[in-house]
Amino acid sequence: MNDLQRAAIRARPALAVLSAEIGEQSPDTSRALAIIEHMLDDIEAGQHPLDRPRRDRGDRWQWAIKTLAVASGTTAHCSPKYEYMRVDTRQARSDALTVALDDIGCLIELASDRG
Repeated sequence: MNDLQRAAIRARPALAVLSAEIGEQSPDTSRALAIIEHMLDDIEAGQHPLDRPRRDRGDRWQWAIKTLAVASGTTAHCSPKYEYMRVDTRQARSDALTVALDDIGCLIELASDRG
């Protein structure tokens, strides 16, 4: 099992926490959750998310984590770091949301790294 697969194992329940804790979802929040779910589906199927030419990648992943952060009462900042994307989130309105956002951020960082 590689680091990306381990991150996906932590991110799947994090996605459920975000979905439950955010409450009534806007169309953007629902779309952001779906983008992360597609990423998880690919990883769980044994595929790297960057191998799918039509799947959500890069700037869409950034948009998704930023949208989920705002829905959680905080912000996320994405920046390039070496050959991958770095994701930093601030304290959300609950510890559960903060941990869930951090797990999703770690997933995005690892998925953005082809090395």
